[in-house]
Amino acid sequence: MTRVLRKSYLTENAINAFLANTPMRGLGGVALQAESETGFAADILIGICGAETSYGAKGYATSKEFNNLTNWGIGDVSITSEARFKSFADCLLKTAHYIKDRHLNPNNWRFKECVKAGLDPYSLEGIHSHYATDKNWVQSVLNCRRDIMKRQTSDVSMKQYAGGFLFDEPVDWTDRVYVVVGYSSWKHDGKPV
Repeated sequence: MTRVLRKSYLTENAINAFLANTPMRGLGGVALQAESETGFAADILIGICGAETSYGAKGYATSKEFNNLTNWGIGDVSITSEARFKSFADCLLKTAHYIKDRHLNPNNWRFKECVKAGLDPYSLEGIHSHYATDKNWVQSVLNCRRDIMKRQTSDVSMKQYAGGFLFDEPVDWTDRVYVVVGYSSWKHDGKPV
């Protein structure tokens, strides 16, 4: 399961470098703002943009009427009023808030149906159940996320893993935190103890 409510540990410069040759160039700060406001990991949000619109290069992202990087509100048979955004930045921020308010809200029917179906509502797999009908959607998002992560230092992946998977909560990496991997202990700076 891929947890979505976690810190990405990406930097604005790292995201901008990844998006430099796409229509989304310069949106690293906005992706991190969305993460800060909602807790929805920026690497997953950028991954959704990659899977849905090739980082703004196709589909409704190319229309100034829509500016829709995430295909939010674009159904298989209809388009909702929420599918239109003022800008790419507006799309990133609103999509993160929509996901948090609807998919990750225990009081929302989407969340409840996800739990009823035996899915983890805080996972990408859980979000998929009411976000997209494409059976390969999760893998497509994860493939895009993997492309982002390939360009990061190993400590970013380690922090994501520890914060989102081992501890199941955000980790304060300014503390002296140790992660046990197999039989070896590693400090947060990636050096063995």
